[in-house]
Amino acid sequence: MKIPNIFRLARKNREMLDRIASYIDLVVEASSSFYKFTLKIAELDFETASRLSLEVEKLETEADTVHRGLVAQLSEGIFFAGMGEDLLNMLEKIDAIADNAKDATRVMSQVSFNHDLLRYFFQSGVIQYTRTCLDAAEALRRLISSLDQGRERILEQVKAVEELEEEADSLKAEIQRHLMSVHTTYNAVEILELESFLNFIDNMADNAEDASDVVLLMIAKGYG
Repeated sequence: MKIPNIFRLARKNREMLDRIASYIDLVVEASSSFYKFTLKIAELDFETASRLSLEVEKLETEADTVHRGLVAQLSEGIFFAGMGEDLLNMLEKIDAIADNAKDATRVMSQVSFNHDLLRYFFQSGVIQYTRTCLDAAEALRRLISSLDQGRERILEQVKAVEELEEEADSLKAEIQRHLMSVHTTYNAVEILELESFLNFIDNMADNAEDASDVVLLMIAKGYG
């Protein structure tokens, strides 16, 4: 027998789902601020970038506080019987999106890069890459919002997240080739830090997809 969509069954579950939706709003906001930060770094507008980096840190801290509260509530076992562990796993993946946005911001904020290297770096698809990873987080938010809307709608949103993660992987590979073509021209440490920056951004899209995979697992178990 098909297990019913339990997101629709109890008021307390609906309220918890609303809290999770508010949580991912914070995570997407942090990701959006990170994207704006990257735009300013590309323009070599370090003063504005510095203000945006503080905004990313603030939003990540707020999201982390909300995350801990949600984990504590779900761990009590009174919400989403049979799905608590899956939802906790999903929350960890969502939390990692904001964590990696913060870490990527710190790389660019704490290293004094050669300006010519930065100009060259941003001639590749870095802005598009960052935008795609933000889009993946936004697609995950739409997925979370669709959890009480039925299987077809959920699967449609899962696919959207997966496609954006794949696009991000392709863009990252192109940027890496672009960057490695000058690895003997510029400081090796700075090149490695830019690689680290790319990896943190990649982790944002990867964790968005991983969170959507948790939803797929719940569908496979018969929920939705």
